Amino acid sequence: MTRAEARLEGKPDTVLVSEGTARANPEDENVPAIGRELAVARALSELSHQLLHVTIQDIEGHTHQRVTRLRDV
Repeated sequence: MTRAEARLEGKPDTVLVSEGTARANPEDENVPAIGRELAVARALSELSHQLLHVTIQDIEGHTHQRVTRLRDV
């Protein structure tokens, strides 16, 4: 199994950490680079979800209104 960790240090006392894993199917060709890429992609995906959650909390704390939708730019 391949593991990857993504870490984001932003505001004081705020560190977001996520982990991604990848496991090769025994029937697949062994290509370690693909496993590493997949594990990193999963870790970054989880980290982006965590950051979005923190951002929504910050918006709600600042505006005192519930965030119901975030528009894409």
